[in-house]
Amino acid sequence: MRLSQQSHRSPGENIGRLVAADTLGAIVGSLAAGFVLLRTLGSWRSLNLFAAVYCGALLITALRIRSQRPVSSVRVSAAVSIMAAAFLVLGFTPHPLQLGRGLGGSVIEYREGPAASAAVVGVGGGNRAIRVNSYYTLGSSSALDSERNQSVIPMLLHPEPHSVFYLGMGTGITAGASLSFPVEDVVVCEILDDVVALSEAHFRPYVNGLFDDPRVRIYAEDGRNCLSRSTNSYDLIISDLFTPWKAGTGNLYTIETYRIGAERLRSGGMYVQWIPLYQVSEREFAIIARTMGEVFPHLTLWRGDLFPSRSIVALVGSNDRDALEPQVIAQAAHAARNWRSSLRTGCVSHRRCSPKPVPPTRRCRASGA
Repeated sequence: MRLSQQSHRSPGENIGRLVAADTLGAIVGSLAAGFVLLRTLGSWRSLNLFAAVYCGALLITALRIRSQRPVSSVRVSAAVSIMAAAFLVLGFTPHPLQLGRGLGGSVIEYREGPAASAAVVGVGGGNRAIRVNSYYTLGSSSALDSERNQSVIPMLLHPEPHSVFYLGMGTGITAGASLSFPVEDVVVCEILDDVVALSEAHFRPYVNGLFDDPRVRIYAEDGRNCLSRSTNSYDLIISDLFTPWKAGTGNLYTIETYRIGAERLRSGGMYVQWIPLYQVSEREFAIIARTMGEVFPHLTLWRGDLFPSRSIVALVGSNDRDALEPQVIAQAAHAARNWRSSLRTGCVSHRRCSPKPVPPTRRCRASGA
């Protein structure tokens, strides 16, 4: 503003030019940060780059002001000191190993994207977990049974689960468990593409061939949008454990989402909403249950584990399910009696294991499901 006062232009024109430059900078900066800088430089290096740009602008401004009128040595010294301190700060970048301290482990791989940062963290006993934004754990190989149960329990409830949709993927352990059942089509939607890449790179021994099985389609995009525009119908729609209080996940518990799910169910299909009891109050749980009850005429509650604390439950909704027959579960369990052994060996039950290298992952990013 001070420099523009020396211009021959009118005050209105000067202000207009400044506002236009500020608006253009905001647009270009947002696009560059989201689509270029965060992926190429990461958050800290991007912040360092912007700090360097501000330092350069400060120097240019100081030189231009000095050329117009004398500047005291105190001001020049202060400007130089500020710039020197700024460049010293630029050399500091936190090491991603700090991300593993909360889990008592170390970071195996770290990625930063426009939506979030994701890391594979080594935890006790040689296990691995995926953490997002340095605090939220998407899943861990140390909890194989409980994560696989999120697929096994719905699979046992449905007499013929041929088509399954997973709203959320995380480590991929839950979705991979479905491949030991006679499914024909498995669709997985995970909003963070970095999470998909990390799971493929570090969780192959635990996902039961999820990234190699031709029955699987994986979409790196928002699961609700993926489901809403899908023209297919499913026997099971399994909604993963989402933190209810986390920003952006509230829409996954809305009546609109459940209506979308109800429209995508085949006759006799089920919508399975997993809920972490340790992250909701009794009132919040009642709100979610009542919301599902507004959409699905048949709603049952299933416990996902027998842990004394940090337990999970599933609300299973259906449009036209008959009364649950115990023999359905017994028959499904008998048909899938070898699922545990197949999961341990990493072989899919409908085909032989082969020592040959597996083909690249069939990860779909196109629209539609």
